[in-house]
Amino acid sequence: QLTRLSRSDFGIPHDKFVFCCLNNIWKISPLEMDAWAIILNRVDDGVLLLYVDNLKARQNIMNEASIRGIAIDRIFFLERTNYEN
Repeated sequence: QLTRLSRSDFGIPHDKFVFCCLNNIWKISPLEMDAWAIILNRVDDGVLLLYVDNLKARQNIMNEASIRGIAIDRIFFLERTNYEN
């Protein structure tokens, strides 16, 4: 049986629409950041969930988001997890 996780397990608000990208970090380029900025700047209740387990990469993404007018509290990060029952 799988463990059921909720948004609150990751600090993600329940009242927001979650856009996510669970690709490897090297697939996130300025082009993707531009696209997410357009989306998040149009969807007020949207947040972005990314799979990034590297602190430097997280900092870079938050910097790039800020440059594009995205508040960093709208970006959430996942790390590799090993949830067991």
